[in-house]
Amino acid sequence: MLISRLYEPPENDILFHYCSAPSFQSILETGKVRFSDINMLNDSAEMHWGYGVFEEAAGRLIKIAETKEALKGLNKAFFDKVDEIIAPMQHRVHPFVFCLSRERDSLSQWRAYADDGRGFAIGFSAIAIKCMPVSLLAVEYEREKQVQEMMDALGATFMENEADEQKFGTKFFESSMMIGNYILAFKNPSFRDEKEIRCLHLVGAEINEKVMKFRDHGGVLGDGKEVAGEDVRFRIQDNALAAYLDMPFRRNFESPAIKAVDLGPRNPNWPTNVLYFAGALGYENLRIRKSTSTYR
Repeated sequence: MLISRLYEPPENDILFHYCSAPSFQSILETGKVRFSDINMLNDSAEMHWGYGVFEEAAGRLIKIAETKEALKGLNKAFFDKVDEIIAPMQHRVHPFVFCLSRERDSLSQWRAYADDGRGFAIGFSAIAIKCMPVSLLAVEYEREKQVQEMMDALGATFMENEADEQKFGTKFFESSMMIGNYILAFKNPSFRDEKEIRCLHLVGAEINEKVMKFRDHGGVLGDGKEVAGEDVRFRIQDNALAAYLDMPFRRNFESPAIKAVDLGPRNPNWPTNVLYFAGALGYENLRIRKSTSTYR
């Protein structure tokens, strides 16, 4: 089921964010991490891939519906109703993401995200990240598993709707919204080496005849405290306007937010450089490690 995409971190789990030296400095100094508009990430098919999984799963279910008693009556009209909810989702709530990896020392990520090996990988406490107003999604890369999970979710939504006195009511809407959110955890298999845990934050989209704008409504922390939203700003990325927001991760959680710092294979720093810098900012008990890659 799609619910398995929701990542529940084990105790002491560490997730890594690969970044350049300037980004590393900014993250530690500000105590904030950057969430980017999902449409501006490095995967050009980011949103389209998951939607394609939905379409393939719907097509398969229509073909087998006649042979399954529990799916009797399932047809294209049902999936059109689901599509009416998930297709325009970005015009209601827009996904912003911060990317983490379960892989500690990944050469492909050193090269792609950490200044060709000259940067850092920040080891965040997964429990501390989960305490932010976010959802953690474990990305699935195997296409067939993606389709099977989507088929299970769509079939369950159909049966739930059939049993509901209020057809296509609140339950149906909520289940369809869940499907629309969880397809963000499906990616092209070519990215499988990243072993991504996707940190998702939904931002409101206000659209009317006068204006279009983002408005972050904040959320709820792990301790139940409500927090206000952050300002959504824009920067130029490859000559395109890219929306982002910076969200605090240092909120006096029980678990320190940063547990480790790894130096890329071409990073010129000594571990003591990093420890003095981090210590001046109040970070304690950091584990400093050098990449074992022989890349140069």
